[in-house]
Amino acid sequence: MYCTSCGIKNEDGAVFCANCGAKLEQSATPAPVAETPTAADILVESPEGTRQGDTAQTEQPVPPPAPIYMPPTYNAVIGTVKQMGSSGKFLAIAILYSAIAGLSVFSSLISGFIIPTISNYGEELAESFAGTFSSFPSVTTILIIIGLWLTYAACKKPENALKTGGLVILKVASIIELVGAWLAAVAGCIVLLACSLVPELKNILNAANRELTPIGASINVNQILAVAGAFFIAVMAVTILFCFKKLQTVNAVLDSVRTGIPSQKASSFYGAMLYVGGAVLTLFGLVVIVGGFAVSLMFKDYVSPSTFELVMIVMAAAMFATAAYNFILGSLVFEFRSEMQNIKNVSDTAFIQD
Repeated sequence: MYCTSCGIKNEDGAVFCANCGAKLEQSATPAPVAETPTAADILVESPEGTRQGDTAQTEQPVPPPAPIYMPPTYNAVIGTVKQMGSSGKFLAIAILYSAIAGLSVFSSLISGFIIPTISNYGEELAESFAGTFSSFPSVTTILIIIGLWLTYAACKKPENALKTGGLVILKVASIIELVGAWLAAVAGCIVLLACSLVPELKNILNAANRELTPIGASINVNQILAVAGAFFIAVMAVTILFCFKKLQTVNAVLDSVRTGIPSQKASSFYGAMLYVGGAVLTLFGLVVIVGGFAVSLMFKDYVSPSTFELVMIVMAAAMFATAAYNFILGSLVFEFRSEMQNIKNVSDTAFIQD
């Protein structure tokens, strides 16, 4: 055992230390000192193969993160249509078409309430001029106005999506116009056939021909009907094709918005015919202005010059407004075709690179 005073080892059983004489205690033998555990001894292998502490607390489940709002992905096709639909050009189209309908109503009111006349003959003459270009807005006209303004309002909204209610209304109006053109063509052909085949109607035409033309006896009614029929069929064929291409163009815009894929079906024929119609209407408007003043002087004894001037100005204004509408809409049709082609080319290039 060891002495607690000097630390010298003595024999077992000794009572006093052989070195310093101090009394030895039997329990003075130091107990073995326990080794300090290390971090590696504290960690033990868990059943799942991961090392965990003996005193570690049980893990709590981590709650899922709160959902984060992500805006819809930008689509180039929809973005392009929104940009075109909210542009100044489209706004001008909506304003012009609404103005055309308003001028039509105003022209109708002129013939009944505004035109000052001197005699019954002058009144009938003035009303005939006003009636050639006046009518209250049809169902298709009202639908087109609503569709244009709804489309413009939808394109002005900041979100990436585009509501198609206005485009659907424009499509319905185009379908009605196409069906109306077909019905008019069928009705016209029936009338021409009836005038050619029914003897009673042919006799009426012959009598009217002899009465209205000095050389009526030498003109063959069948030839007149043949020329009129050929001209009518040609005009109606172009009209039906124009209405069909218009519907095809509206469908191209609508399909592009719904699918987000650029459509290549916008008709260049429709755009070109809009330009042609605009040029013809501009020419007619100039003729109406010049002719109106000439006619007002010719019939000044039956109707006041201001009557014809007012009627001609309204008619010319409506023609000029329609011409401007055609020019701007035609430019938008070709712009849409070009933009969709550019988007398709970019998409094809990216696909090839991938």
